[in-house]
Amino acid sequence: MSRVHVLVAAPADVRWLGGAASPAEEARAARFRDPGDRARSLVAAALLRRAVTLLDGRPAADVAVGRWCRRCARLTDHGRPVVLDGAAGVDPGLHLSVAHAGDVVVAAATHAGPVGVDVEREAGTGFDGFDDEVLSERERAYVRGLPAGERSAWRVRTWTRKEALLKATGHGLLVEPRTVDVLDPRDAGVRRPDALAAELLPPARAHLVDLPVLAPGHAATLVLLAPAEPEVALHRPFAGARDTGCGHGPAWG
Repeated sequence: MSRVHVLVAAPADVRWLGGAASPAEEARAARFRDPGDRARSLVAAALLRRAVTLLDGRPAADVAVGRWCRRCARLTDHGRPVVLDGAAGVDPGLHLSVAHAGDVVVAAATHAGPVGVDVEREAGTGFDGFDDEVLSERERAYVRGLPAGERSAWRVRTWTRKEALLKATGHGLLVEPRTVDVLDPRDAGVRRPDALAAELLPPARAHLVDLPVLAPGHAATLVLLAPAEPEVALHRPFAGARDTGCGHGPAWG
């Protein structure tokens, strides 16, 4: 088994961070006009650093996280999160992913291989044209056969599977989601998860794990590219402070 740490929080948990954010994290969050988006950015950064602490024990205050763009082939202000190493630039042995939507912020970290995580709100799939933009032909046929009351939940779950997969492979939305089929990875005729995994890390497999419901109306999925099945350790680092209202969150420094 390949252990993956998954940390979950809410944007409102920003109040427990105190002064834990780095100048770079503060600057990144400041680019968002909406206060909720700024909170999500700061909480996401804190979860990423805490995830690294869970992996190797270093203090969260000593963890520096940057962004690596597959297309640009360099460190940038966008792309997948990576742990920065003062000597080598990027620590190749630590794999991170982060996502946030609505009331959920989620981060994942592992030594096992490239990882992707995504969370979406069910309401976010309700726009006209979603099926044509996101779903493969076979997936469109499948969702049309579902009872009307089940379609929305199925759509958001399928969307998180695709986003998490494309984050793990590093393609992101450079690959059109409708060209990727996650209904049954064994079928041919479409871009299959394992085929995308092999492009990056042969002979890796793409392991898709639908995470438990993290908040009402949301869905989340984890994808790990590795030979072995993932063992997911789920953490809610702010839960104690939120439940007690004591004003003290976890030690982030």
